[in-house]
Parts: sequence; structure tokens; C-alpha cells
Amino acid sequence: MLINVDPAILAAQAASESGGAAVLAAAAAAAAGPTSAVVPPGADDVSVRAAAALIARSAATTGILAEYIAMRELFAGAVGSSGATYTAVEAINVAATTIGGA
Repeated sequence: MLINVDPAILAAQAASESGGAAVLAAAAAAAAGPTSAVVPPGADDVSVRAAAALIARSAATTGILAEYIAMRELFAGAVGSSGATYTAVEAINVAATTIGGA
């Protein structure tokens, strides 16, 4: 089986993934303040508990987003290093072919 890989496309995709992670991180940071500072609309017990539940949900969502952003950055790094590896292996193959005279 022959697989053609274009390292330039892999590098572009890695940059795109990294950029997407940065945009998501900025959006999550911008949303973290307002969603974690919910003020109860009233002094009654239900309002206070509802606001506390929304704040807890915000903290959980922020944590999940942080994990997702980290995974997306890891994926971008893996794609980028794969492109570099393909480039290096192709250079080695060319050198080996040249030395071997094949």
C-alpha cells in the first residue's frame, strides 16, 4: 500500500488546530468571568441555590474546556511532528538511495 503524505499540508493543519485552540481558549477565558459571578436575583433560598448551581456548572464547564483545549494542542503538536518526521524520513531515503546507487 502506498501512502502519499504532504508535510506542508500537515504543517498547515497543525497551525490551524493550534489557532483553533487559541480562539477557544480566549472565548473560554472571556466567558469564565461572567458565568462564574452569577448573582442571585433574590435573597430567598431558591435564588441563592440556583445561582450557586450555575456557578458550579460554570466551574465544571471551564475545567472541561481546559482539558479539551489541552488535548487539541497535543493533537496539533502530534500532527506537526508527524509532518516533520515524514520530511526527515524522505530525506534519509533519498540519501540512502544516492549512497546505494539504486
